[in-house]
Amino acid sequence: MENASNTRYVMFLIARFMVIMSTSPVDIMAVYRLSSSRNSVVLFGITMLVELCIVLVFQPFLSSRLDRIERKTVQKVNNTLMIVVLGSMLIIYTYVGLRNNIIYSVYLVINGVFFSVVWQTFNAMVQTVGDREQYGKLAGLMEMMGQSPVVLGALVSAAMFAYFGFTASLILSLALLCIALAFLYSFEERFVPDGKLKKTKAGAGIRENADYIRKNSRLVMYIFLLNFPFIAIVTGNFLKPIYISQVLHGGPSELAISEGVYALAAILAGLVMPRINRHIGYFLSIYACTIVFIIGSVIMPFFPFFAAYFLFQTFHGFGNPGIRVSRNTLVMKNIPREEMGRFNGAIQLLTTPVRIILLTVFMITVGYLGPGMLIFISGMLVMVASTLSLDLYRSSPQLKAIFATEQMISNAGVV
Repeated sequence: MENASNTRYVMFLIARFMVIMSTSPVDIMAVYRLSSSRNSVVLFGITMLVELCIVLVFQPFLSSRLDRIERKTVQKVNNTLMIVVLGSMLIIYTYVGLRNNIIYSVYLVINGVFFSVVWQTFNAMVQTVGDREQYGKLAGLMEMMGQSPVVLGALVSAAMFAYFGFTASLILSLALLCIALAFLYSFEERFVPDGKLKKTKAGAGIRENADYIRKNSRLVMYIFLLNFPFIAIVTGNFLKPIYISQVLHGGPSELAISEGVYALAAILAGLVMPRINRHIGYFLSIYACTIVFIIGSVIMPFFPFFAAYFLFQTFHGFGNPGIRVSRNTLVMKNIPREEMGRFNGAIQLLTTPVRIILLTVFMITVGYLGPGMLIFISGMLVMVASTLSLDLYRSSPQLKAIFATEQMISNAGVV
């Protein structure tokens, strides 16, 4: 049984690895094209807003479906659709000759929606391919295996930019997605949907997520507040390319290196956080990583040169994934697998509107305040959110009980 579980998880990790790496070269090229000039920055911001609005509408339905059907089936459909989209883009780009910022913008919207499905589906699937006593170790492995393709993708991207073009990047992405799809067919998922759940229509997902928030308000709100470093990172996906191209005067290779630096720090976090959690507990681990992240945000803009930028990018790369490893382990251990889709959907129902609001504000003000000041402000928002989470923790016996239970288990030597 243990060998079967290990095989399932290895196949799952490989599939996830290939999916995450698949679009890196195309993604970096598209982001750089849209952030490299002041004329295209507005289009870049609008592109991200359109993506988030689509995700906001679609994600509640997705989260409700993930508790009703096999999660692997969702990702197989997602992979197949992305293969069709990239194949169509390859034909349009190569033979029709559409080579302006619009094609990059359309690609980024589709890719953003694709990855919103990827993250939510794989996060729900991890409980169905591993055992509960493995969750702490698996959360660390998930982070490592999630970031290592970003490092490899950054290296590949730098080579693509130097020797090849956008067409070669599209072909590589298609090949990796096909390999990922083959691995998704190679393992069985242990998931039995809750028979009490009724079939849902598209609009019912929001209602279901809202009901879940109402019934589990303190836990959902606490995890949402811990999610603010992630919110700062994804809004930073708008700010940092502008900072690199317009403040540091770098090119696509520097943007690729920046992604690689972040990913290397995240791999380190995935490697050491399970051990740190065992020694100092989840509570201290989460807030120590939060402090590291905040330092990276508030100090970075005051040193506008690449060496300092890469240093503080490692603070982000360790802080956010470090929080995620601890947070995801707690969630996996305390949320039943048949509720994980709705739980993640509830978090996203709160997170996505905040992302939309911040991105809109940043897009409007970046020309006046500059990307560096907005990175500083995002760090201060994380500080406020973490302070609110501490207040919520102090007033909630449920949250204290969760951390106390996990600490006792860790002290007993069970990961």
